[in-house]
Amino acid sequence: MVHAVVTLVFLLVGGAWWWRISWERWRRALAAEQAARHRDHFVAQTRYQLLEHSTGQLHRALGQQPGLEPGIDFMLWEENGDDR
Repeated sequence: MVHAVVTLVFLLVGGAWWWRISWERWRRALAAEQAARHRDHFVAQTRYQLLEHSTGQLHRALGQQPGLEPGIDFMLWEENGDDR
C-alpha cells in the first residue's frame, strides 16, 4: 500500500514537472514565432514606405504626380505624339 502511494506521488510530481517544462517550451516557441512575425511585418512595412518615398521622389523629378506609374504615363505620351 505504501509502495502504491509513493509510486502515485512520484508519478504526479513527475507528470507535473514534465507538463511544466513542455508548457514553457511551447510558450517560448510561440513567443519567438510571434516576434519573428512582428519583425517580418515591420521590415515589409518599412520597405514599402521606403519604396513609396523613392517612387514619389522619382515622380517629382520627372514632373509627374505621385501615384501614377511612370511607364504608363510615358506610353500615353507616346500615343498622343507628345515628346516629353
